[in-house]
Amino acid sequence: MAHLRPEGKPIELSTGNDHELFFKALDESGNDRNHGRDYFEIDLAGEWWRSRPLTRDFGNGTYSFILQDGHWNISQGHLGLKTLTLKEHRDSLESFFDGYVVPDTVLFNSGLHDGRYSRRLDQYVVGADHAISIWREMIEGSTVATLSFMRYMGINPSNMEAFNGILAEKLKAARLITGIIDYFDMTWAWHFDRTSNDGMHYGRFPSKSKWKDGQIEHQYFVDLMLGHVILNNICPM
Repeated sequence: MAHLRPEGKPIELSTGNDHELFFKALDESGNDRNHGRDYFEIDLAGEWWRSRPLTRDFGNGTYSFILQDGHWNISQGHLGLKTLTLKEHRDSLESFFDGYVVPDTVLFNSGLHDGRYSRRLDQYVVGADHAISIWREMIEGSTVATLSFMRYMGINPSNMEAFNGILAEKLKAARLITGIIDYFDMTWAWHFDRTSNDGMHYGRFPSKSKWKDGQIEHQYFVDLMLGHVILNNICPM
C-alpha cells in the first residue's frame, strides 16, 4: 500500500502487486473536505500504454485508486478476457461495488487484446464463457476496427468482427446485457486511413500536434460520437 505525498516526491512501487493510493479532497481555502461525492478523473500514460483507473469514494473526503488496471502480469501478455480467470483481478473489480458510491451502469468493452491472446476461435469461446459466468448485467461495447499493419495481426478487422459476434450472442443468450453499442461498425468508416486513428485507437486529447501521417488533421469527433451513444444508452430520453 502506498500513500501520495503532498511534497510531490516520486513514489517507487514494486511490480507484480496491487497498490492502493489514497488522497484527500480540499476546498478552495485548502481545508479538508469531510464528505464525499467529489469528481476526480485520473489519466496515466506512458509511451506505449494508457490507463484511467477508477476512483473509490469513502464518503468522508478521502479517495483512492488502485494501480495494478492494462496487464495484471508483468510480461504484458495482452490477455483480454483471460484476466478474469485471476482471483486478484476479480477482487479488484469487485472492490468498486462495495464502497459509498457504486456504479449505476457497467460498460463491458470487448477489446483488441483478445485477438492477441486467443490464437484460435475455441480459445476465445472459453474466455467468453467464463466472462459470462461472473458478470450479471451490463451494456456491451464491441471493439473498434483496426487498420494499417494491424490487418496482418490477430487483431485484424475480420478476426475481431467474429470475436465481437461470439461474445454478443453469448451475452444476449444469457440475458446479461441491457444493450449493445456496435463501435466496430461505427468506426469502420474511418479505419481506412490514419486521419482518425493510429491503427488501434480512435481519439486523443485535442492538440495541434501532428498525427501519424504528419498532418494536423486528427478528427476528434469519432470518440465524441461514442460518448454520446454511451450516454444515450445509459440515460434514454
